Amino acid sequence: MFLMSLLEEWILQLEISYYNENATIFMSTHLISDVERIFDTVLFLKEGEVVLHGDIDDIRAREDKSIDQLFREVFKC
Repeated sequence: MFLMSLLEEWILQLEISYYNENATIFMSTHLISDVERIFDTVLFLKEGEVVLHGDIDDIRAREDKSIDQLFREVFKC
């Protein structure tokens, strides 16, 4: 949990320091439940194919599930 707190703090500082509404931060992680609070868009790749992509809030509303729940379903974990 401490490592995630450091990572989350680093990401937030990065966003604040280099904020640009036209910029993109691409992050590859399996710690979905922690980072889904920070980002506004998600992309799941499975075997090189896009299986989920879109605005996090829209996906949660449409699927009635958290991004973490969807991650666990898609990747069977």
